[in-house]
Amino acid sequence: NFGISTLSAPVVVIVSPPPPGAPIFTLSSSVYSVFENGGFAIVTVQKNLNSLGGTVNYGTANGTALAVSNYQAVFGSLFFASNDISKNVTIPIIYSPVYQGNKSFGFSLSPSGDGSTVGVPGNASVTIVDVNSPSTNPPVFLFGSANYSVNESNGAVVVTVLNNGDLGGLAN
Repeated sequence: NFGISTLSAPVVVIVSPPPPGAPIFTLSSSVYSVFENGGFAIVTVQKNLNSLGGTVNYGTANGTALAVSNYQAVFGSLFFASNDISKNVTIPIIYSPVYQGNKSFGFSLSPSGDGSTVGVPGNASVTIVDVNSPSTNPPVFLFGSANYSVNESNGAVVVTVLNNGDLGGLAN
């Protein structure tokens, strides 16, 4: 065997994780829902593991649900340290005792300019589930008075129309 001997020795391979990179922010879901009488919708923002700290901007946008009428608009920024992986944004929901059906609004993330990026999903739809029962009583419109009069020189008369039903509606 030509004077060559075979020796064996253990080989140690050290695998190091890659260094932390710029954070990628996403939402935990693209669809959220909250009961109208629930008080708040909670949207969860996530940061990828093994990433540096960073900041992401967020905000709501009207859909069939309108800010001030159905929910309170929120806008802001969330700062994540390198060891943070998720944070919640709380959105106040405005209760209405009148049946209006389910309504929804948007929630979105946007980059802050610090090198962070927004992944998928970065946008979500938040549905406000109406807890009131629809009425079976249609609107009933009545005049506030049996007779109205005005002097011809006044040019206008005020006519009062009353809705005695349970639902809103248009009077033509």
